[in-house]
Amino acid sequence: MYKKSGLAKLELILKYINDINIIIENHHSIEAALSDMEGEYALLMCLTQIGETVNKLSETKILDALPVSKIIGLRNRIVHGYEDIDKRMVSEILNHHIPELGKIITGLIENQR
Repeated sequence: MYKKSGLAKLELILKYINDINIIIENHHSIEAALSDMEGEYALLMCLTQIGETVNKLSETKILDALPVSKIIGLRNRIVHGYEDIDKRMVSEILNHHIPELGKIITGLIENQR
């Protein structure tokens, strides 16, 4: 069975972050995207996929640079408690933490090449 390299997984995470940015841009704001059923589902799916991908990372150097428990914890909240998701919390994550994660991931990718 083929397993993606750490670099490939980081690039996939960055793709999901870019997808989040496109979804927000298409809705003109985070709040508008989260108020739209399709926008909300799309954003939550991207966040879930980021968590899934982070959970598959195994390289210590990469894991040490990421807030792994917070990312996987968010994934678990979305997947196991969908109706209890606080949109204000998600908005805060999208507004502040996802851009920071994108910077970290970009730096890790540059160091892997």
